[in-house]
Amino acid sequence: MANKTFKINVNTGKAENNKTLEVPQHSGAAGKAVRIKAQAGVKYQIEEVGKGKGAAPDYIKAKRVGKDLHILFEDETQASFIIEDYYEVMPEGYNAVIGQAENGSFYEYIPEDPDARGLIPQLQDGAQAVNVALGGSEVSGAGAALAVLAFNPLFAALGLAGAAGAAAAAGGEDTDPAPTAKTSLTLDPVTPDNILTPGEQTAATYTLRGKVGGKFAAGDTVTILLNGKTFATAVAADGSFSVTVPMADLKDDRDTKIEVSITGTDGSLATATQTYVVETSETPTKTALTLEPLTPDNFLSVAEQDASIYKVVGKVTGKFAAGDVVTVQVNGKSFTGLVSADGSFNVDVPMADLKDDRDTRIEATVTGTGGTTASAVQDYGLAAEITPPTIVISAAKNTLANGEATTVTFTLSEPSSDFTLSDVAVTGGTLSNFQGSGTTYTAIFTPAAGATVASVRV
Repeated sequence: MANKTFKINVNTGKAENNKTLEVPQHSGAAGKAVRIKAQAGVKYQIEEVGKGKGAAPDYIKAKRVGKDLHILFEDETQASFIIEDYYEVMPEGYNAVIGQAENGSFYEYIPEDPDARGLIPQLQDGAQAVNVALGGSEVSGAGAALAVLAFNPLFAALGLAGAAGAAAAAGGEDTDPAPTAKTSLTLDPVTPDNILTPGEQTAATYTLRGKVGGKFAAGDTVTILLNGKTFATAVAADGSFSVTVPMADLKDDRDTKIEVSITGTDGSLATATQTYVVETSETPTKTALTLEPLTPDNFLSVAEQDASIYKVVGKVTGKFAAGDVVTVQVNGKSFTGLVSADGSFNVDVPMADLKDDRDTRIEATVTGTGGTTASAVQDYGLAAEITPPTIVISAAKNTLANGEATTVTFTLSEPSSDFTLSDVAVTGGTLSNFQGSGTTYTAIFTPAAGATVASVRV
């Protein structure tokens, strides 16, 4: 039987920090186990390649070795995936290993045996690997968005394992990575100088090229509008695209403007506009203007937004003179720069204005000396920095006799007006008398008769 392949989707709660690891079955036995350093609040989503879109294996084995968590797949005797320092980094009671069921929901891996010592957060160092199955309460797959209060076995007494949730969702705040999933789009100049000379106009067709950045997928459709006609092409895996258009349409377009758009898979609508010049003489009589992408992918990541000033760079071609003034508009404000003898220019723009511009669009104009007025538009992508709010769950008593209840307190990092009992998932017991406001809420936890495992999750 051929070896299977598994994927580990490392979900941090921020799209730009997520990653995917590929783990071949039995790679541990070959001395090639995949290792990764644990991160607090991260979710490690296991996916079985070929089983179905995102579907997880039904069963895995888990074992604690020192501070590390070892994951074994079907028929394995040695771990193929190891999360280093898991038991040092993860909040107490936090289960970071999840999978997606065929219904599209996410669940933790929990022990087949009801003994709570088989729970991944409770594994004992040096003990045998435990069979764990996909099940339990439905959880978020986003990472950095789960608070857990886990209880030890409920026999004669209920021992409180402790409060976890240093990186939990609260206050109705959206911590899904979708808000950061922006798509960006750039279109290359029609020609190197963005001017179609009479000689270049003799070609029957011309190939337009550009690139998609941010969130997209290979095969996404880029739509090009030129001379009242629509052309479409697919994006390659690296984000590049090209489409061949008739030269007649470039020459006949009255506004000599190419408009491009795309809606990236799991991303957003992105647009780009490229103006160009159709010359009637080999000696320049008109002025053309191009703007370069802000970054190679035209997408300002959170890290790139740390700069206080960003240079908007471009070039003036055709008829112009050194010292001509380029005006750049961002966020309703105008910024200017001078054209150099070679046509290049750069304009300093405060990063605050790039971040605050609602349409994330740069518009530039220049009037070339002896030439004409030229304009260029450059849309850009902007990653939203989302810091998930946190919640800590604690209990008034750390041991409970059978039938005894305790007060559970939810402490939010930000005030909430819509945190309700429906936001809390409970196993092994019930919550009652839920009340509170602002950043502090309380409820009474009562263990279920004969329960062996209990947890409170947000």
